[in-house]
Amino acid sequence: FGLISNSQSLRDEEDFGPKAAGEIRVLFLGDSCTFGYGLSHKDTVAFQAELRLREQFPDAEIRCINAGVPGYTLFQGHRQLESMGYGLEPDIIILSFGWNDGDSWDGRSDAVQYSAWRAGMAPAPFAWSRLATMASRAIAAGSAAPAPWPNEPRVSPEEFRERIEEIQTEANRRGVDLLLLVPGSIRTVEEFAKHGEDAELTAYQTEAIKIGRQMSFGPYRAAGYIDGIAILKRLLQDHTIDDLFLDTVHPAPVANEALAHAVAHRLSPWLREQLR
Repeated sequence: FGLISNSQSLRDEEDFGPKAAGEIRVLFLGDSCTFGYGLSHKDTVAFQAELRLREQFPDAEIRCINAGVPGYTLFQGHRQLESMGYGLEPDIIILSFGWNDGDSWDGRSDAVQYSAWRAGMAPAPFAWSRLATMASRAIAAGSAAPAPWPNEPRVSPEEFRERIEEIQTEANRRGVDLLLLVPGSIRTVEEFAKHGEDAELTAYQTEAIKIGRQMSFGPYRAAGYIDGIAILKRLLQDHTIDDLFLDTVHPAPVANEALAHAVAHRLSPWLREQLR
């Protein structure tokens, strides 16, 4: 599918070094929908958004960074942002999660999994030693809660909301703006087409929209989210639902083009403010 991963594990042909003077960077964090599962990297929202923004601002150096990772939840996206995302010096973060968060692998949440992994790490002076690591893991396993664990989603809707709020606080403290992109699926787009505002959405879509309405973005202080469900619903006037999705959740190129257009439209006033 034209899979591209640079040495920074980003879906781009080139690495991202220190940001040049005047350069604007837009960091896309998300799961396989952001990554562009089943698509060429040129059909992703990030790539298409960059094309549109460069057309609108030909004299500006604008880079859209695709840091989407298939299978990731918001917990992992948050860790990714802390461990390497801010090091890319983004001016804005576009956050899009919600499909993997409700899954359950072995009944433990991602936060519990992470704590168990941390507990199994050898102390720093012995981190190089495989024997020390094995001993640490054995000790951690012996002190862990007995199975079966409470059957929890990887990220609960409550934690989903709290982590978005935490990311917003952290980003604002660093002078980085945040915009939520609420993803759609075949079921939710069809549901929205039938019932409009009364559509039954997933708990994660509902939380993202609720938080996005409370946020403000750009010089006009508009709501801090892009409603991907409504955008894809409008495409049904000229396309079938199968034109919009590769499967039940992954957008096809025509859907990503519409989402990228919406992203560029929302970023245009923000960019004009940044480039003054």
